[in-house]
Amino acid sequence: MLPAALLLCTTMLPGANAVSNTDTITVTASFTAPPCTVDIDGADSKTVSLGVLHLGTQVTTPFNLNITCSYTRISSVYAEVVTGMVNTTNPTAINMVNDGDLGNAGSPVLLNLSTADKPDGILYGIDGVTDVMRQFCSGTDTRICTVIPATTVNIGTKPGNVVAAIRFTMVNP
Repeated sequence: MLPAALLLCTTMLPGANAVSNTDTITVTASFTAPPCTVDIDGADSKTVSLGVLHLGTQVTTPFNLNITCSYTRISSVYAEVVTGMVNTTNPTAINMVNDGDLGNAGSPVLLNLSTADKPDGILYGIDGVTDVMRQFCSGTDTRICTVIPATTVNIGTKPGNVVAAIRFTMVNP
């Protein structure tokens, strides 16, 4: 048995005249950082009730934007008006839609949202991706951003239910 084992080992050894060949390959990949998520106080409905509004300006109950990131990277939030429209004389205010004033004959109810880093109010617009003046709640990881709603109801505002919808979007400047 010993000579067979020895013979097997000799046939497995490379010969002196063996030729080797090498080749180089390029490996490419794309890495996409996992996105941060935004939710409002953990609510599934994504609706914030402002309660009953009265004449004048009133600050209502704040709500939180809970930002969860699984990586450390600078990110900010910007806001776009989906329902309603940015007030033409005050870019930090939204004209809320009033179901009692479909023709907008009266004075609109104004909604202003402010945060610690934007105490005079958030500026709205789709250009928040590139316009740092429209970005707020900046940070590098998971955080909570408290948003303070204030409404203004002027004389001439028709009674009715009012609504505004705002989309909050994360951006990595």
